[in-house]
Amino acid sequence: MGPLRTARPREQPALATEAMPGSVWFPGSQLNCAVEVFRGRDEAGTAVVAVT
Repeated sequence: MGPLRTARPREQPALATEAMPGSVWFPGSQLNCAVEVFRGRDEAGTAVVAVT
């Protein structure tokens, strides 16, 4: 699948402070899960099938 694409510069630490509990992981990062789930898939194909 490859590495995740995030909006966080690689120079920034993954952990804002070493305080536990209450840590803030990947401060300033943004992740679009839908983009990552469907990355590399056929855009013309079926994305979701639901049965109720």
